[in-house]
Amino acid sequence: MNRTITKSRNLLIQRIHVLKRDLSLDDETYRVILRSICGKDSCANIDDEYLNLIKQQMENMLDRMRSGSNLKLKNAQEHKKIAKLGYLLGWNWNDIAGFCFKETKKKSTQSCTAAELGKIINGMIALINDGLAKGTLKFAHPDLQAFLKYSQSPSRTITKSQITQSQNRQSPNHSIS
Repeated sequence: MNRTITKSRNLLIQRIHVLKRDLSLDDETYRVILRSICGKDSCANIDDEYLNLIKQQMENMLDRMRSGSNLKLKNAQEHKKIAKLGYLLGWNWNDIAGFCFKETKKKSTQSCTAAELGKIINGMIALINDGLAKGTLKFAHPDLQAFLKYSQSPSRTITKSQITQSQNRQSPNHSIS
C-alpha cells in the first residue's frame, strides 16, 4: 500500500513539473506559486492535498494561457480579413480606421473585441455586396475570388449573376465608381 501511495505521489509531482515546463516558469516563479498556495517551496515538503491543489491551479493557468493564445490568433485572422476587405474596397488604413470608428466608436481595430471585429467585417462585406449589386464596385477575377473567400455567411454572399457580370467586365483593377 505504501508503494502505491508513493507511486501516485511521484506521478503527481511529475505532472506539476510538466506543468511548470509547459507554463515556461523559471524556478523562482515556480517557487513563488508553491509558497503562495501552501507556504513551502519544494514539492518534496508538501502533502498530497496541497500538491493536488497546486496541480489544479497550474492547469487553470495553462488553460487561461492557451485560451488567450487562441484569442490572439483568431483576432490576427480577423485583422487579416479586414485588411483584405479594405484592399478590395480600395481603402487605405485611414479609411479602415474611419469605418472602424463609425461601427464601434474605437479609433483602431487593434482595440476591438472579437465581436466588434466581426461587426466591422460584416459591414465591409455588406458594402462590397451593395457595390456589386449597384454596379459601382468592379473586381478583376482574382479579387472576386478573394472576396468570396472572405465572405462568411450565406446571407452575405453574392449571386452567380453578379459573379458572371463581374467576370465579364474583367477590369484589371478594382474600383468604386
